[in-house]
Amino acid sequence: MLYQLWLKIQIRSLKSIVICTTYGPPNTPLSCFDTDLILNFISISSLNSSIYILGDLNYNLLNGDSQDARELVDFYRSYNLSKLIDAPTRITESSKLLLDVILGSHVNQVQKAEVIQSSISDHDLVCALLRLKKLRPKPTFVTTRSYEEVRHLTMLFYRGRQRAVPRIITHVHSHCPAHQVFCLPKLPSWIS
Repeated sequence: MLYQLWLKIQIRSLKSIVICTTYGPPNTPLSCFDTDLILNFISISSLNSSIYILGDLNYNLLNGDSQDARELVDFYRSYNLSKLIDAPTRITESSKLLLDVILGSHVNQVQKAEVIQSSISDHDLVCALLRLKKLRPKPTFVTTRSYEEVRHLTMLFYRGRQRAVPRIITHVHSHCPAHQVFCLPKLPSWIS
C-alpha cells in the first residue's frame, strides 16, 4: 500500500499547484504506483495545475541498473513527470541511496531543487523553490472626467460674477463629459 496526501494550494491570484506527499513502506510492490497513485493523479490532472509528487518511495533511484529503479523511472516518465532530485538522500557509512524524491509536471517552474542535510533523521530533506506565475489581473473600466473646462468657469467666478456660482456647479458635468478608461489594477507590492 502506498500512503499519499494530496493538497491543492491556491495563493490569492497565483495559479494553483497540487502537491502529493507520499510514503512507500519498504518492500512495497511497484504495482502500487499503478493502482494507488495513478487513479488520484489522473483525476487531479483534470484541474490543469502543476503537480509535484514528493516523499520517501523506498526505491533507490541512484542504482539505475536495478529492475525496480528502471520500472519507477518508466512509471514517472510515462506520465510526463521529471525527477528533480539527483543527489543521495540517505547516506550511511556503507551506502548512498536516493530514496526521497520530488517528481514534477512543470519543471520550468522550479527555480531550485536540492537536498538539505538533516540532523534529526537518517533521511535528508528534499526541497524545491518554485517560480510561480502571476495571473493577469482582470481589466476594468473606470469613468473619468477632464476638468479642464472648470478652470475657465472658475475664472468667471473670480472676475466678480459670484452670483453665477450655483449655475457653474450645475453645469460642470455638462462641460466635462465622462470618458471610459481601460485600466489594469495594480498588484500588491508583496507579489513580485
